[in-house]
Amino acid sequence: MKHVITMALLLVLCVGVVWAQEPAEMEEFVSADEMLELSYPAGWSIRELEDFAGVEIVNDETIFEKIDGNDPLEEGDVRLGVVVLPEDFVLGVMQLSLEVELAELTESFAAFVEANNSLVTPGEPDSVILDEDREAGYIPFTGEKAEGAYLVLNHVPGFLTLVTLYSYPGELTEEVNELVLAVAASIHYGDAETPVSEAGGWSAEADFGSFSFTLTDAGISDATFNFQSFRCGTGSQSGSIQVTYSVPVPLKDGEFTLTLDMTPPPMPGQMPGATPRQTLTVQGTLSEDGQSAEGTWRAVSGSSSCGSGSWATNP
Repeated sequence: MKHVITMALLLVLCVGVVWAQEPAEMEEFVSADEMLELSYPAGWSIRELEDFAGVEIVNDETIFEKIDGNDPLEEGDVRLGVVVLPEDFVLGVMQLSLEVELAELTESFAAFVEANNSLVTPGEPDSVILDEDREAGYIPFTGEKAEGAYLVLNHVPGFLTLVTLYSYPGELTEEVNELVLAVAASIHYGDAETPVSEAGGWSAEADFGSFSFTLTDAGISDATFNFQSFRCGTGSQSGSIQVTYSVPVPLKDGEFTLTLDMTPPPMPGQMPGATPRQTLTVQGTLSEDGQSAEGTWRAVSGSSSCGSGSWATNP
């Protein structure tokens, strides 16, 4: 199972962009669920990943066929990819604690790549300043068929953003490095920078941490659950899980129910389904004047209770 997870992660890290000309201005990209935003060179083609939050970008849409066919890089090719993964998942694969600092995370990721990808040799891990508020871990690498770099960003609570850069050997120029830094600096995921009280946002404290949701005329369109060392089953939940509902959760007589599947992925060596299903159920009722809400929550692991309680909030 560890091998399967490792290979899946490495396949995600090899998605990319092909560079064949100097980019002019940048265009804005917003994912279908409006969670991921970034800038990319104007005139290039972009597509979302199917299984992860992320994108592939190419300067010619025919390059997608090369990526899908797992064909080697040719002269002039540069591949750039962006993927956002749950922090617990990445740190679990690399067997790191949630309290890891960016420098240690970057070094561990370099060792992880070296141990699981024999085609490249990572260089000395470093850090780069993306803007006045953010920095990223930077790991250059070399190989017979490619050279490039990995960037690790931990600017979104509960998630890690991995940016990959692959170029043809000998063609990793400063210009290409500046491109990947510009894309990395433009990445925004989730609603971390938007106050919950705006645009119909509601929030509440609970014993497991806190949660927030957006209320529209059609119902609840999205929700974010923030866990703070919440024990459920054999493990502990920390970080944030964001959910966007393709069909808004309806309210009936002012009442609603939100259900979150928080079952962790299998640990290395575990078979799928070995971990009991873990769910969090939040039930709530809006006040008659629509100015407040209150309700209860309950978390279970299999048939065992992880905890329950009440909550109250104001918009």
